Amino acid sequence: MINIIRKIAPWISIICLVVIIGYSILVFRGVQSKETYIMWTNIATVVWFVFSPFWLIKGNKKEQA
Repeated sequence: MINIIRKIAPWISIICLVVIIGYSILVFRGVQSKETYIMWTNIATVVWFVFSPFWLIKGNKKEQA
């Protein structure tokens, strides 16, 4: 199970970053409201922080002598 999460975690994190940047651009262009931007940015940030440890923190590998 943990191996599956480690494989999909980078993709989920990238999608979250795209959502944050995408909504920032849409608010800047005047297409989206600021309240919608804040809601989706908060959701994407929480999801990113949940999944980022799975691919940012590597386990210690024991050296074989």
